Amino acid sequence: MVTGIIEFVVFLVMWLLFVCSLAPTEIIAGAGASLAAVIAIESLKRAEPLRFRPPVRALIDSWRIVGPILEGNWVLITVLARRIAGKRKQSRFELITFRAIASDDVSAAKRALVILYLTLPPNFLVIGID
Repeated sequence: MVTGIIEFVVFLVMWLLFVCSLAPTEIIAGAGASLAAVIAIESLKRAEPLRFRPPVRALIDSWRIVGPILEGNWVLITVLARRIAGKRKQSRFELITFRAIASDDVSAAKRALVILYLTLPPNFLVIGID
């Protein structure tokens, strides 16, 4: 309880320093934002700890994402140029299968990294994972 009050005061002071104003509206807005932050922090303290243990190989191979990012940017530039010229290109959905169905730390990390790596290129979007 005491730490929550201290956190609230610290967040409120930080808010007021950030906005450089002691206007009543800023104090009310800062109090609301501070209260939301303290509630979020307290609920996260009670939550189950994050289980994320990526395999070292997956982190080492992360340099490979640079190619798809550059390729995705090139695709967007060419599609934009064609659209300006009055030509349209069809979009598509693709289903990519990925197996990391266990509930251990490594599988959770693999799922998170797949989502990260697939959404970094600007023309890719992860809609859902089953």
